[in-house]
Amino acid sequence: MSWLRTAWKGALVASRTTEVALRLSPLALLTPLAVLSQSTYWNDVAWRYTISAVQAMGPVAVKFCQWVATRRDIFPPHICDGLAILHDKGYPHSWDHTHEVLTEAFGDYERRGLQVGEVIGCGSAAQVYKGTLTEGKDAKGVASTRTVAIKVLHPKFSWSVERDLALMQSVEDFMHSLPSETIRMINL
Repeated sequence: MSWLRTAWKGALVASRTTEVALRLSPLALLTPLAVLSQSTYWNDVAWRYTISAVQAMGPVAVKFCQWVATRRDIFPPHICDGLAILHDKGYPHSWDHTHEVLTEAFGDYERRGLQVGEVIGCGSAAQVYKGTLTEGKDAKGVASTRTVAIKVLHPKFSWSVERDLALMQSVEDFMHSLPSETIRMINL
């Protein structure tokens, strides 16, 4: 059975590596165009594509780039500024996904007193809604209502993170197999 798990992990890593390469390959053309043309048009196109590609690659890529955006001691300010948008501009998921998740978790959530309002935030892992929860009535027959935050994970979140962790583990295994004491000392 372990050979099957190893084969599955290998296929997962290969498909993810291919996906990352395909998503980032347009940057091989866009980046030199932006730098050499010194045109704000090509610079904007390159950054818009970069942000879109990072978000499409999933939560691990977004979290990594969010970290990069905070490290002005390591990366140039224009890189940090460009990636900073990822802190609060995540790709929203559909209302249908939210409804499906809430129904699976709570059944008929509206009948049970949960009203879902507007989206108040969307990050790399989840979307947050403002809602109200109406609970049981007190002795006078008045229902208690309170404002709540409803956080719903994006579709395929767990699978996406698992896939990226498998890729990172494979890279780490490869790096440690190299005959370099410096790499071993880093202890990836």
